[in-house]
Amino acid sequence: QQSTPTSLGRALERLVRGGDAPTALLVPTPHHFLFAHTWLQQRGLAVARDISLVCPDDDPFLAYVHPAPTRYLFDAHAFAGRLFRLVQRVIEGEVIAKPAQRVMPEYVRGESLAAPGPKAP
Repeated sequence: QQSTPTSLGRALERLVRGGDAPTALLVPTPHHFLFAHTWLQQRGLAVARDISLVCPDDDPFLAYVHPAPTRYLFDAHAFAGRLFRLVQRVIEGEVIAKPAQRVMPEYVRGESLAAPGPKAP
């Protein structure tokens, strides 16, 4: 699917106007987060009060969004350091016993995530 503001707006419209609107959205990118945040706000829906938003990525501009986004931080320097150390060990002839390594992002609990409220009758 296209990822234009028009297509995102149509998708959000279908979600929130449907019979069983979601209590949370996992948006894929910081730009999608900003779009969803402002789109919802323009329609009178408050992030965290009416719907939670979570972004699995980070961008410096998210520091200027209120309420603070719940997101994940990926430390590129830490990843590069781990990769460099692994490569260096291989160059030195060491056999890497566990070649599959994980670099876990840091969870940042912002203010855009809340427990769902009671459903209207």
